[in-house]
Amino acid sequence: MRVNEKLDTEEYHSKLDLILGDSSKFEKLSYNPIEEIKREANKTIEKINAAKNAVHFQIIIGDFSPGYVKTHKNGNPLRPSISQCPTLTYHLYSVAVSTEFLGKLKGSHTSYTIASLDVEFLFTNVPVGETIDLILERVYRDPSNPTLNIPEEALRNLLEVCTKKAPFTAHRGHTYIQKEGVAMDSPLGVLFANFYMGVVEERVFSRICRPDMYVRYIYDTFVMAHSAQDIETLRRMFEEYSCLRFTVEHSKDGRLPFLDVHISPITIGFDTSVYIKPTNLRLCLNGDSECPTRYKASTIKAYVCRALFRCSSWAATHQELDRVAQVLVNNGYSNRQVSREIKLAMDTCFDQRQDSLPSKHTLLASAPPIRAQLPEDKMVTQHPGLSGKAVYLYYSHSRIATLSWQVGEAHQGEIYKLG
Repeated sequence: MRVNEKLDTEEYHSKLDLILGDSSKFEKLSYNPIEEIKREANKTIEKINAAKNAVHFQIIIGDFSPGYVKTHKNGNPLRPSISQCPTLTYHLYSVAVSTEFLGKLKGSHTSYTIASLDVEFLFTNVPVGETIDLILERVYRDPSNPTLNIPEEALRNLLEVCTKKAPFTAHRGHTYIQKEGVAMDSPLGVLFANFYMGVVEERVFSRICRPDMYVRYIYDTFVMAHSAQDIETLRRMFEEYSCLRFTVEHSKDGRLPFLDVHISPITIGFDTSVYIKPTNLRLCLNGDSECPTRYKASTIKAYVCRALFRCSSWAATHQELDRVAQVLVNNGYSNRQVSREIKLAMDTCFDQRQDSLPSKHTLLASAPPIRAQLPEDKMVTQHPGLSGKAVYLYYSHSRIATLSWQVGEAHQGEIYKLG
């Protein structure tokens, strides 16, 4: 779906009807059970809160609307997502997730086969009852875990209230509950999906050897193995020991997009850069919009930090910043504002890395030789032999960073900003 296209209302409603018509996942109710569920949940919460040294939960107060369009896919399919921010059980749970992927690629063998595994509709296919049993088994019967001062039955009741008994009002005014699978916009949905996937991995890797590299972010998995057959065996085993279905995207000429990273093989290891989907509309917060200036600055900073953290070479970084600058100008930002904010954003992003390094220098990139663009379009290549000599990286004819080759204080081939 492009900028000037609209999804017809009836088409949107018919796609929602198709999703909600799956009786194995959703149940249409003849009444709104919110008050009934609220009383049941609060009764459990009051018992937990009354116990000495127990975890304290807030008494719940509190509704839902499903369906977001996937504009980046052909046919504009709907994502079966149910917003739970205003629901009565939303504040009972919260989940934070993060991933470290780029560091694992450094120094990997490019002779291996790489691919990505994707779970088809993971959230709506998570077996809720089985996952609750698995969570309780791990919490209460795994001796390596600390004792949880909540009765097992009470925790089970709360988990069921937050998943199986969360009513929502659909587009035609009818009330439904999702009786199987978890809502994508529920914080608990991420926990359930991640936990179930972890159990599936334990089952599979207890029977076959783990691939040379296996990195998963919720339902997207990067795999590096000796052959395509090994990856196919892994896919088949995942399906055998779960109720899920998996698809595989193999690399083309050794290149593969994974999340927002484009991976390309080089002599040693892999080169990485920012991956932009072909359907990306190049839209962002408009520079002429009525919002605080710090929101606009934050938009630019997010672009710059992504370029710095995803790109493994200054050539790729410079190319991405050129693209970002054009996107920002197209969205109402002035060239002067873009240049100023990119400089500030780069300084901020550099400073964010200082605490993670043992010395006062900040690691910027690891992909020698490094090219830095100077005014008058002159290019200078920095080699290990130029130890101690400063190189100035310019962007839009404005000096934004001072770099120095520190062979004696860092690994050869790494560029550091002086602290």
